[in-house]
Amino acid sequence: MKIRALFFSFFIVWMVVDATAQLSAGVSKKVITPELPFLLTGYASRTTPATGKIHDLWAKALLIEYSATSKTVIVTTDVLGLTPEIHDEVVSELSRRFGFQKSQVILNSSHTHSGPMIWPSLEMIGDYDSTAVKSFVNYNNFLVQSIIEIVGDAIKNKFPAKLSTGHGEADFAMNRRQPVNGKIINGKNPDGHSDHDVPVLNVEDAKGNTKAVLFGYACHNTTLGGNNYLINGDYAGFAQIEIEKAYPGATALFFTGCAGDQALRGRVSRRFGRRLSLVCPPGPSPGFPLRLWPQLHALRLCEPHGGGGRGTQGQLRRDQSRQARRGRCAATLCDAGDGPPPAPPGRLRARDAQARRGLCCRLLIMDGILQNISTPFRQCV
Repeated sequence: MKIRALFFSFFIVWMVVDATAQLSAGVSKKVITPELPFLLTGYASRTTPATGKIHDLWAKALLIEYSATSKTVIVTTDVLGLTPEIHDEVVSELSRRFGFQKSQVILNSSHTHSGPMIWPSLEMIGDYDSTAVKSFVNYNNFLVQSIIEIVGDAIKNKFPAKLSTGHGEADFAMNRRQPVNGKIINGKNPDGHSDHDVPVLNVEDAKGNTKAVLFGYACHNTTLGGNNYLINGDYAGFAQIEIEKAYPGATALFFTGCAGDQALRGRVSRRFGRRLSLVCPPGPSPGFPLRLWPQLHALRLCEPHGGGGRGTQGQLRRDQSRQARRGRCAATLCDAGDGPPPAPPGRLRARDAQARRGLCCRLLIMDGILQNISTPFRQCV
């Protein structure tokens, strides 16, 4: 059985192009904050819906176009992650309406843990009734339509543009794969690998006004823990707000880097957002145009080690723990031919730290990148 995960990468490359070629760009955004009350995702410890918000969540689109066939749209969202179903529906509709190819559509999420449940990702972190599931599905549909809407608006709002790049550095990300007694736990590893680079893409109009700032960082958006019930975009949300204050009329878009093993060195989202915004000045204008070169990659993942078997399913049904819910999810997918066999209950208990990251193949696509895949999966080479 093949288990696949898709992730998207885009590269800014220096290319000399025809001097007559005109680069165009378009920007649009829309509030995607759900109506309250609404259940949040990211932490299994939460038991009640969100009680308010610190600031709104946004979906934002940046279109970069040289011609009708040479174009890329980058969509950022202030949510935990986007499911394969959302991705496929968005790409299909953008292809039908606007002629985009799959490789020309880049979807990314900030991975805030203070945003709405995106069904069915992390469905095992709680037992949800039909009313809750209906609200999740309705929000998914709203999110899909919102993304399609802002891409259409970005196309309508195209303007002659110039791109430039810059890099900053922020050091608040820290590796969280901590070696302890020959094992790896989810802790603190300040000597582990981290990527503190902050790549920045600046988009100006013909008059030199900054119209968009696309920036990224590789770190979890988890400054606010499971005891937080207020919707917000975490440090990435605050950084976008600060950049838009600094450049009136501009849209700030945040994309998540490879942050699966990166935690924060503290719990102050406003401070980290402010620090990140300060290292995002527009880069110097290059002597020749920049182009985006989007690529779509598919990785084949092997089945997890270890067995399972039907003898474990009775125990899984009786066990109401989070890890057992994960096991039941995997068993259901296995029965449908869509996922791996469940690990035995003993292994599920032993791997409690990994339970919330999920054995379900539905969870393999989180932020458009291979962000939260840890064992029990391994990449096939």
